[in-house]
Amino acid sequence: MNHELSKLPVTIPFVQRGMIIALPAGQQPMIVTVKENRGEGSFETIVVASENPSYPVGDYIINSEAQLRRGELIDPVAILQLATGH
Repeated sequence: MNHELSKLPVTIPFVQRGMIIALPAGQQPMIVTVKENRGEGSFETIVVASENPSYPVGDYIINSEAQLRRGELIDPVAILQLATGH
């Protein structure tokens, strides 16, 4: 874990498949969904929103558990409500 990341509080007690997480500020500006635990503290994730051309939507990337646990958990129901206007 890098020094800047270690300064951020842990906001998610555990990481599991299907979670939608906004990565912490100062990291890549994107939202990922957790696909698979790869062991040794890393997870395969899928980019579901991104403004970074290096990480386009649909890309698979590896994130550390430490990074994911310091992100913001996104409620999928809230996303659907925003998308449908309900």
